[in-house]
Amino acid sequence: MEDNGPGWTALHINWNQLVEKLCEKIGRNNILTSVKVDKLTKLKNCLIEVEGANEKYLGKQVIIATRINSIQKLLPKISLYKEIVGQPFIYIYAKFDVKSSQLMKEIVKNYTIVPSPLQKIIPISDSVYMIAYA
Repeated sequence: MEDNGPGWTALHINWNQLVEKLCEKIGRNNILTSVKVDKLTKLKNCLIEVEGANEKYLGKQVIIATRINSIQKLLPKISLYKEIVGQPFIYIYAKFDVKSSQLMKEIVKNYTIVPSPLQKIIPISDSVYMIAYA
């Protein structure tokens, strides 16, 4: 049985707002993005050394925003991360013509779970729907 009810959001994160707040709090100049990280080392002076692509960075705290397989490689001693498995998803967006849109509005009013292999249909706008496959 599916544990997600139609129209219900368990968790929603506004990523743009999160990044804006981080910039306000710690300063945009302290945020690095799209940096390849090969190794993290906790130093004796409570700093963390981040190594990658012939660069080294030092910080008191590091936020890692990546997929679980990268975290497992960077933090192999933390056993909790060994228990987490990434889930591949493909999202397909469908745009319907006016006539089909009317029918879709009647049938798919909100987040709708359907039999596999097609699992979810989610209205994005009046004529666009996200169709999620797992």
